[in-house]
Amino acid sequence: MLLLDNILRCMSPSDRTNLGKAGLTAEEACAKASARAERQEHNILISWLQLHDLWFWHARTDRRTGSTLGTPDFLVIEGGRCLPIELKVGFNKLSAEQGRVKEHLERRGTVVLIAYSAAEAIAVLKDGLSKNRARRLKEGFKESRLDWSG
Repeated sequence: MLLLDNILRCMSPSDRTNLGKAGLTAEEACAKASARAERQEHNILISWLQLHDLWFWHARTDRRTGSTLGTPDFLVIEGGRCLPIELKVGFNKLSAEQGRVKEHLERRGTVVLIAYSAAEAIAVLKDGLSKNRARRLKEGFKESRLDWSG
């Protein structure tokens, strides 16, 4: 049974819950699907980071954050550099808090990557790692700075 959004909004939360997925408005269903897709992208990036033995911090997506609001989803640290990554899926945009944190970090010289897929984030990480390896070979492994300059 499919009910129109205006009918669903008039129903009590318990009645809507009893309907299962049919009790969600179109907006709620889209938000739920978007959150699921974002979690999947997070899991792909986490697996890649672990596979390549990169140190990272990750904000959980299954509950309210315990960190400062607006903190990027990932912080990847390698070679003395930190790359904050905010992973968005679909048409999701930065929240006001995320925008403020991004501006704050960038004013202080930290590049913040807004990636719309795990593949996009991985490509930037690979590029930074390959530039780092080339520089280390040229300099005899003395320097280990990554080029995540954007």
